[in-house]
Amino acid sequence: MKINLYKEKTVEFSKRLKRVFRNDASVESCIEYTATELKALMQAGENVTIEKIQSARPDREIIGKCPRCGKNIYEGEKAFYCDGFRDDPKCQFAIWKTDRFWEPKGKKVTKSMAKKFLSGEKVKVKGLKKKSGDGTYDAYIAMNDTGKWVNYEMSFDK
Repeated sequence: MKINLYKEKTVEFSKRLKRVFRNDASVESCIEYTATELKALMQAGENVTIEKIQSARPDREIIGKCPRCGKNIYEGEKAFYCDGFRDDPKCQFAIWKTDRFWEPKGKKVTKSMAKKFLSGEKVKVKGLKKKSGDGTYDAYIAMNDTGKWVNYEMSFDK
């Protein structure tokens, strides 16, 4: 914007605010001084044009297609989510990496598992913890989207 708001000016504004806080100066005098200084700075940068800066989003990997709305599914920190969450009405589809199904079994949904779930495949998961806590087992797990919830079905044969 060609406006020189150098650090000394910022420090000066801060000092004036501190004087107001300590009741050494009035709020009105601080506002008046700041407005005068900012107007002077703005006039120094005539013909100011502001260009919109496009934030560079890193290319996100598409995990699959949403079974509810058909938009892309991406990986987030806690879930694999639908790009339609911004729409109106929002698409609420998500495959949570940990939930009540996975936590007791000592597993999390991985990217490769989510890809297979979204393509309708069963996933062989090894080393699931038994409820008794003594040992593990292997099982095939399939995703079942009810339209409101994402559930999982377990079987021991392909």
